[in-house]
Amino acid sequence: MDPKTIERASTEARQANSLIDRRVFSWTDLFNRFETTLPDDVRITTIRPKVDARRGIMLTVVVSARAREDVNQFIENLEGTGSFRELLAHEDHLDDQGQLEATLETVYIPDAVPLLKESGR
Repeated sequence: MDPKTIERASTEARQANSLIDRRVFSWTDLFNRFETTLPDDVRITTIRPKVDARRGIMLTVVVSARAREDVNQFIENLEGTGSFRELLAHEDHLDDQGQLEATLETVYIPDAVPLLKESGR
C-alpha cells in the first residue's frame, strides 16, 4: 500500500472511533438496520463510515448481489427506514464470479424516525 492510502485509512478510522467514543455511532444499531433491510440475494462486503463536517455521518457500503434489482430493493428498503438519506449508487460492475458489486454512499442518521409507507387507506 502506498503511504497516502494508509494515511487516509488511518484518518477515517480515527473519525469513526471518535464517533463511537461519543456514542453517536453504534455499530450494533447500524448492523440491526442492515439486517432488517437486506434482501436475501444481497451481501454487504464493506462498510466505511466517515464524518463530513457539512452532512454528518457518511457511509460507503459495498454490496454484492445477483442482480441490479436486488441492489435497488436494498436501496429502497434503506430509504424507507428514514435513517439513510441522499443514498447514491456510485459505481457497479460484475466481479469474477459474475456477481454485481455496487458501491453505495449515504448520509446516516441514527436517530431518524422511520418513514411510513402509504397503506392505501
